[in-house]
Amino acid sequence: MQYSRFSPATLIFLLSFSTIAVRADLTIRYKNEHKLGSLPAPMAAAMQQTQSLLPQFTIIQVKGNNAYSNFGKLSSYTDFATQKITLVDAAGKKFATVDMKDFADRLGAAIPALPQGAAQPFDGMKSTSSSRKTGRTDTILGVLAEETETILSIEVSDSGGPLPAGPFAKQVIHIWTAKDEEALRVPAVRQWAGYTAYSNLLMDPFAAIRKMFTNMPGFGQAVAGMVEQHTKELVLKSHLELYMPMLAALQQTQDSDPNAAIMEIDTEMVELSTNPIEDSVFQIPGDYLSAPVADIIKAQITPPATASAPAPSGQTIQRIRVDGNVQFASLVQQVMPAYPLAAKQAGVEGKVRFTAVIDREGNVAHLQLVSGHPLLVESAYNAVTQWQYKPTLLNGQPAEVVTQIDVNFTLQR
Repeated sequence: MQYSRFSPATLIFLLSFSTIAVRADLTIRYKNEHKLGSLPAPMAAAMQQTQSLLPQFTIIQVKGNNAYSNFGKLSSYTDFATQKITLVDAAGKKFATVDMKDFADRLGAAIPALPQGAAQPFDGMKSTSSSRKTGRTDTILGVLAEETETILSIEVSDSGGPLPAGPFAKQVIHIWTAKDEEALRVPAVRQWAGYTAYSNLLMDPFAAIRKMFTNMPGFGQAVAGMVEQHTKELVLKSHLELYMPMLAALQQTQDSDPNAAIMEIDTEMVELSTNPIEDSVFQIPGDYLSAPVADIIKAQITPPATASAPAPSGQTIQRIRVDGNVQFASLVQQVMPAYPLAAKQAGVEGKVRFTAVIDREGNVAHLQLVSGHPLLVESAYNAVTQWQYKPTLLNGQPAEVVTQIDVNFTLQR
């Protein structure tokens, strides 16, 4: 009984730490869905830009001393042997490598500071947060999860500021995390526990999060603390609702409902496996160029264009719907998707279908998933966003196109 002083989590950490170089591979994939509520036009446009930065899928893969993660346009590679992190902008074919010990400071410095006076609206704000176990459980991908509800409320306390006093915003998040004992039963959960323990030992992964919110007095630190709390656990599912009752009051319209959410975000794990991962996943392509960290971060926080350059004065941007087969004939650059190894091993094949907006210059400006197997969607999405079409003309003027794009995956027999 000499180990009785150790908790199960500590024993898992010690075991995983000592075997990190030989442990099984780990793949985690999430599907993200976003929905906007009723908003005034200016704010709706801003929220849509924010929404465009949230990818449909995120992925984390770990193999020995290497880890890879992808969140939309940003990928990162972590080498625990050399204790270095590499951020990659695939669209720009650039990368930046930093030491783990310097990562938080370099990332924090790369995040643009708020313009002078931009923090003024936050000065009169105060925040409160609460968290509780609801007692509800769910089984997700064979893992028993328990639900925690966290509420962050923000109020304007100083009526002398730019905003009237009263409730400003509220964020409610329901999050399902793996129960502690699941790490002893499920190998993939045990691998995750070892990975996070080792990562936290080598660096403070939440320092950069805290730095991001230093310019938002009143509620920035509360947001950072909440993110930090939930990032430490294996999240299997979450539902976030954002309310802004003050916005509804300021609108003073019949449709304004202070009790309605202005944004909802659902995230659910769709893959948790210990299947072998190819070494190539952790290799940066040879034609990528080194760049400053600030350049990589800037590329990620700039929302993708939803339309090309403004139309000449007096003209409006036209948008037409074109059959997918007809639009395919205008394709001038087609990047073929890589067949995901996990899909091959599982014998998965089929069609991934998107609704796409092609801008007036022929770029794929927006993709909305219609259908497709979760193991195939990310590869299809990454390929199609690089496609290029001939510009479409309507009455002699460039027009945006709404069309359907199908990507087929077929295994070789």
